[in-house]
Amino acid sequence: MSVVVAALWVLPGPARQPACASPVRACAQPAVPRCGTTLGPWRVARSRTSGLDPGHSHSACILEAAQPATGAATAAPVVSILPQPIDVSGDTLLSREPARRRDAQRAVVRIDVRGSLPDHWDFAVAGAFLDVGDGHACGGLAMAPPRNAGYALIAGNWERRPHGFYFERLTDACVYDGRDPACPGEHAFLAHEFVPDESFVLDLALMRRDDGWWLVATVASLERGAPAGATTPARELGRMRMRVDEPCWLADHATGRAGVIVIPGSDPRAHTPDTRVDVSAFAWRRPGGE
Repeated sequence: MSVVVAALWVLPGPARQPACASPVRACAQPAVPRCGTTLGPWRVARSRTSGLDPGHSHSACILEAAQPATGAATAAPVVSILPQPIDVSGDTLLSREPARRRDAQRAVVRIDVRGSLPDHWDFAVAGAFLDVGDGHACGGLAMAPPRNAGYALIAGNWERRPHGFYFERLTDACVYDGRDPACPGEHAFLAHEFVPDESFVLDLALMRRDDGWWLVATVASLERGAPAGATTPARELGRMRMRVDEPCWLADHATGRAGVIVIPGSDPRAHTPDTRVDVSAFAWRRPGGE
């Protein structure tokens, strides 16, 4: 990210993955093979009870038209996620590579919103997917699998809250906005009025300090028309930090993964056929200053 100096973890880069299709709207590309459950640096997660084909993605794909130009610096594909109606089990993206440490993890990603605006989308660390029957140590939280778990930076375009960026504990849908009595404590907020076809670079970290666990995020925007996969030049919109609890949903030796989730808007009339969220330039970084 151009606004934060950090060293990348040196990991083997994936080979360039060809375009692949899924059955939903913009992802339904003719004469293109179906996507499996691995798309570049991500794997698809959803409940075993969803009734969807467990061997293929449903609302995530690799669109040929969204890929970086030939000769781009990265071979990792741009992965597109389509928002699904609330009663349909859509695809969550979890990183194939877990964080190296539970108590010091930091990830970056580029997000492009195409078409109309989803209700909100999340980028998470310490992430997991808790399916029916999965155990956890979150006895004090109101939650019932299947559900996504993790600490997330949300881009909220919702009706009942000011628009902008928030933190959320996905495990019990706890949005730290200072309004929900079931989700007390500190809160952080970065105001932003979203419009279609914006591009963002997000930097999110979870770190344990002497005074507790902290979420730290930096949000930057890219100029309209920035080449696919590029993360510079970026203009910083702001930074957020907040004290949180230890992630109780992770098993004893688990560190968690990065995750991306897209939630649709409530009004179907706002959903255009090409609405999607493009995810690219994902990387784990070494946690370093704030």
